[in-house]
Amino acid sequence: MDEKDPIPNYRQKILEAGIPESEIKALEDKIDQMIDDATEEAKNSPTPPVDIAFIDVWADGGASWRN
Repeated sequence: MDEKDPIPNYRQKILEAGIPESEIKALEDKIDQMIDDATEEAKNSPTPPVDIAFIDVWADGGASWRN
């Protein structure tokens, strides 16, 4: 385990805060299912038209996109 990895670090912190392992596992399972569902939806979606392939994928690096 990487000491800087935020996911296991946060998981440990919420365990230490008293959140039951079963509740964390249920949430992880729900998230895994949501990821699987989104992946399947993307795989089964039609391929987007080529003419939109490069729309909104580049920023000029200027200050206009920064907050």
